[in-house]
Amino acid sequence: MPPTAQPPSALIQTRQLSLTFGTKTLISSLNITLERSERVALVGPSGAGKSLLAKAFLGLLPPNAQSHGELWIQQHQVSQMTAMQRPLSTRLGMILQDTLSALNPTITVGRQLIVPFQYFHRQSRKNAWESALTLLADLEFSHPEQIMAATPLALSGGQRQRLSIAMALAGKTDFLIADEPTAALDEHTQAQVLEVLRRHTGHAGQPGCLLITHDIHQAQAYCNRILVLNDGQLVVDRPAQQFFAAPRSAYLENLADALSKRQLLRRQRGSKKALSATAITLNAEPPIHQPNTGDADDIVTPPLLEFKSVSVKTRRQDQTILEPMTLALHAGEKVGLIGASGAGKSTLLNLMMGLITPQTQPLYSTGQYHLKGARLTPSRLDEYRQTVQYIPQDPRASLNPYMTVAELVTEPWHCLKHEPLALKALHHQLEQVGLTSAQLSLYPHQLSGGQAQRVAIARALVVKPQFLIADEATSGLDLERRHQIEQLIARLCQETGTGLLWATHDLDSVIALCSRTLIIREGMISYDGPTCPHLSALLTLPTSQFSPANGIKIRSPDHQPQALLS
Repeated sequence: MPPTAQPPSALIQTRQLSLTFGTKTLISSLNITLERSERVALVGPSGAGKSLLAKAFLGLLPPNAQSHGELWIQQHQVSQMTAMQRPLSTRLGMILQDTLSALNPTITVGRQLIVPFQYFHRQSRKNAWESALTLLADLEFSHPEQIMAATPLALSGGQRQRLSIAMALAGKTDFLIADEPTAALDEHTQAQVLEVLRRHTGHAGQPGCLLITHDIHQAQAYCNRILVLNDGQLVVDRPAQQFFAAPRSAYLENLADALSKRQLLRRQRGSKKALSATAITLNAEPPIHQPNTGDADDIVTPPLLEFKSVSVKTRRQDQTILEPMTLALHAGEKVGLIGASGAGKSTLLNLMMGLITPQTQPLYSTGQYHLKGARLTPSRLDEYRQTVQYIPQDPRASLNPYMTVAELVTEPWHCLKHEPLALKALHHQLEQVGLTSAQLSLYPHQLSGGQAQRVAIARALVVKPQFLIADEATSGLDLERRHQIEQLIARLCQETGTGLLWATHDLDSVIALCSRTLIIREGMISYDGPTCPHLSALLTLPTSQFSPANGIKIRSPDHQPQALLS
């Protein structure tokens, strides 16, 4: 056997590994080593090739991908293994960002979790059930029996993510690959999930872990080593504690600059002056919008969108998911929506976008919807769709893979205006979001994450809406691209006067973009008022201080969004 074909002692090793699609090389001459029982972070900008490399390790590359070089796992060269040999020989586990993609939403947790115990450990159904209960208890599920009887849809985001970890650990896994496992979770739930990973990986006798993330703070806190991919090449391989040590590449310099800006915003948010101002006015309860007195000089424009006594319930058990609430959104205002994972943010957004109605299943809504002061009826749905547009968290899931960028951007215009969009207008729309005419013929799979999000923004803006609803629109992007997209949305809203509902877990972006904040907790709006400098304190207030009818109103000094455009 020639020297280059000798199996390595490392658990995973690549030797000059390159991955190409046609003439395009996405991973170039990669040499990395991952040892057993170590935690390694893989970071890099969106589109750098991180998820593609994970798919190569797992044997999940698409058919049109070509691999060159060597990939060794468990002393087996992957290119010489059959598809049937890979799962048993490589023993790698995968934890996805979108847990519902990995879990069957129609089958109970128990029926899914016992499968790896039965298959890999050859246990009987009874023993597999007991093993599953023990594992859930070890992963800090307070009521394992209830979790086993529930379906994934009944669990919160953090619970589903810990369940994904349980599924991976149950399968005799030697190495876990966690692809952005906490991107869609709030800070508290992120810490819980990462602590579970820390306790169950990276120690003697435990599986190793490759944590793919955009969060450098997570990488430094939870991993021993950090790898950086940029443009398909390995540009950094350093111990976590020496990550920013000299010498630093251009990528590291840009990253350090972006982090310093973020840290400055955090210091401003948590300054003594801000904390003092918040504490002084904690108990004041001013009205959010001044009432109309009836004077000619005091005519109040009706809200652009108004939801009166709306709630969401399950049709089968009539369980309340969203408590009855009344909410008004005015033209041109920028509103942040924050709350813990599972608090009801996505349910509220689905309600606003018409995905939950009195007729839908398994969730249905009650209450009244008003648009521009008049009740919303079926005959006004096209008007509503033109007034309100949506920017999704995962643009690739919302973009038809068989349509080009040109077709994707013009589709909403065709559907609502029933006429073709002028080529000049199309080019102007692309220019607005930072894309070029050269990208008109590209398909979604040919775009980076940041480019795909810009296409989603262009789709939302092409019909000239008066209000945008953005659901975690930057959570899947690296820090630099996240800042770029936030700047883009801030500029476009400022130029066009478009209102914004910004749903996120990132409190910094709420302070940067929004003058008003909604906090949702346990299915009710617990705070509706000016954006104050210490939002994190409001998120941790005990439930006993919340009023389901009115919520908590906190008066803070007049907040102006901190300029993203400066």
